[in-house]
Amino acid sequence: MDDSRLRHLSPRREMVLVLVLGMAGAGLVFLAVRQGWAQVRTAAPRPLPGGDVPVTGQDLVPAASALAIAALASLVAVLATSGPVRRIVGLVLAGFGAVIGVAVSTGVTAADAIAAASGSAGTPGTAGSVTAGAVPNGSAPPIAGFAAHVTMTSLPWQALALAGAVAVITAGLLVTWRAARWPVMSSRFDPPERAGSRTTAQSAQSAQSAQSVQSAQMAQLAQSAQSAQSAQSAQSAQSAQSAQSAQSARSAQSAVAAVDTASIWESLSRGEDPTESGQGQESRRQ
Repeated sequence: MDDSRLRHLSPRREMVLVLVLGMAGAGLVFLAVRQGWAQVRTAAPRPLPGGDVPVTGQDLVPAASALAIAALASLVAVLATSGPVRRIVGLVLAGFGAVIGVAVSTGVTAADAIAAASGSAGTPGTAGSVTAGAVPNGSAPPIAGFAAHVTMTSLPWQALALAGAVAVITAGLLVTWRAARWPVMSSRFDPPERAGSRTTAQSAQSAQSAQSVQSAQMAQLAQSAQSAQSAQSAQSAQSAQSAQSAQSARSAQSAVAAVDTASIWESLSRGEDPTESGQGQESRRQ
């Protein structure tokens, strides 16, 4: 996986792919060490039967499968951790892969195969001979003191186990490199104190959000009240202006009426009829 491809993946999918890579590497190691890496055959003079004992990678490299189990445990720990602890787990995972690679790439000799076959028979043996013991497939047990012929078939399985070790190392390095952007486990899987602190933080965040919403609503209500007060002030001013205009009109009418009354009284004081004078004026105009 190069950087350009990782950038196009979501953090969750990226984490899943890396974990699958690590599990696949550990699975390759398990598959390789369960296969036959050697075949030990002994020939005995007649009428004694010979022996044929298969030797697996688990017999020759017992640490490989144990380290593969530890690598799987580290992958589970990646899910349960976060931050710097997750980076440390990634380094440990890469270390397990490196040790597996060194263990399976070490040369396996015929003496190792004979020693493993002797150990599987149940009693100690020496190079060049195997001791009595039960063997599978109904073949006769090997006889102590007779020469053993070893056929090595470990090369392809060692290569497969080495490929699994490389996959585990790669997964560990990717965990160390990319763990900062990966999601963490849900709070229901956390210890009680961590779950409580996370719940408290979420409650505080919710309270802060509610307070922000309430503040925004209060500000909106205050703005609405201010707008209503402004509109009411404008209406009051308009009403006052209208009242002032009406009062001015009434004052003007009162003044006109006062002038007309004064004219009538002046006419009456001169002995004139205001009505007739008005009609005479109209006759003159005609």
